[in-house]
Formats: sequence, structure tokens, C-alpha cells
Amino acid sequence: ESRIGLYAALTPTWNESAFFADYVLPMGHGSERHDTHSYEQYDGQWVGFRQPVLRAARGGDARECADVYLRSRADAMADVPIVHDEQEVRRWMGDELIGHLDVTVAELDGTIVGLMALDVGPRGGLAWIDQLYLDPAWMGRGLGERFVALARQRHPNGLQLWTFAVNTPAQRFYE
Repeated sequence: ESRIGLYAALTPTWNESAFFADYVLPMGHGSERHDTHSYEQYDGQWVGFRQPVLRAARGGDARECADVYLRSRADAMADVPIVHDEQEVRRWMGDELIGHLDVTVAELDGTIVGLMALDVGPRGGLAWIDQLYLDPAWMGRGLGERFVALARQRHPNGLQLWTFAVNTPAQRFYE
């Protein structure tokens, strides 16, 4: 048992052996496949299929990251105007954020659906979650938790952040 780190079930349908699996890798055809659903594996932990991959941002991601940022801001804080136009946001994303901070994106099928920027600062103190934005379609699906878990893994001494006072969805998430 000490040699086995995890148990993966290769199965066309949900079954009893899959219940005990750490990962369920879907196989099968059409309606037999269960990779379009999520199933609770352990208390509070969901195994979801077709989840975005977290990866380091690249320079070519700036436009899509800016799009996610703009959609997320518009959805969460529709009453708060963005003081910069879309072109300025794209420039800021490409010139000042990506390549200067530790930026991770969530990508699914070649589309960026979330981003997180971490900043350690000049003195190397507690890291800041400088930016964390999700496409509105991905809010409430565990992606933000994955980003925060990654930030905690990278900076185990602690994190700091702030949100706009009117951004109640973000405040609920971080509580």
C-alpha cells in the first residue's frame, strides 16, 4: 500500500470501483461517457472533468487575459466604471503584468478562462495576490480555489490581497 500513491479507475461508466478512485479517467462512447459531469469523491472535494489547465502566462496571452479581466470586472462590478479603455487595459496586461509578475492562466481548449498574478514585492515579504479574475462562466466552479491553492503552495508564509469594497462576490469568496 505504501508504494501506491493514487488509484485511477479507467471506466466507461460510474461504478463501485470508481467510487474509491482518486481519479476517474473516462472511457467509452456517447452517453456511456461521464466526463461531462462532476462527481463528489470525498467530503468537500469534487472531481470534475474538462477542467482548465493552470500554466504560466506567455506574452501572447495578454489579449485574452485582458478580455477575461474586462468581462469579470463588468460582471462583478457593473456599477464601477473602468477608468482605462480596452486598449489601455490590453497594453497594461502585456507590458506591465505578464512578464513582470508571476502570472498564471487557466486554459481550456486553447481559451483562457482565468488569470492570477502574484507579486512578492521588493522586500520579499508576504506575497500579494495582485490580480485574480475569472471568466464569469467559471465563477463558482472551483477554479478560484485552485488559483488560491497554487498561490499558497508557492508562498506558504502567507498571502495578502485587497478587493474593491463593492466587489461582494470577491469578498464572499475570500472569507
